[in-house]
Amino acid sequence: MKDGQLQGYVAADLAPLVTLEDAKLALDAIRVGVLTRRITGGEATAGSKAIAEWVRTETAAITARLVGELRAELERKAKEIKALRKQLVGRK
Repeated sequence: MKDGQLQGYVAADLAPLVTLEDAKLALDAIRVGVLTRRITGGEATAGSKAIAEWVRTETAAITARLVGELRAELERKAKEIKALRKQLVGRK
């Protein structure tokens, strides 16, 4: 590292983002990088924006998965209710 130049990060320094916890850890690494003058404020901003975009897409995927699961559960319950109603009508 030359005098006045920041060291920065290399790809091997950075873990892939798989979970929201990974995103939190990456943001913390950016915070530490800025405070220790390893990266510039501009690099921190770019990294933070990239993480925020990943979080948005991950949140959308999680939401879509949950909606699908809830829709399937609702359909199962509707069928169950319909079957119970038939049983109840048959008892009369």
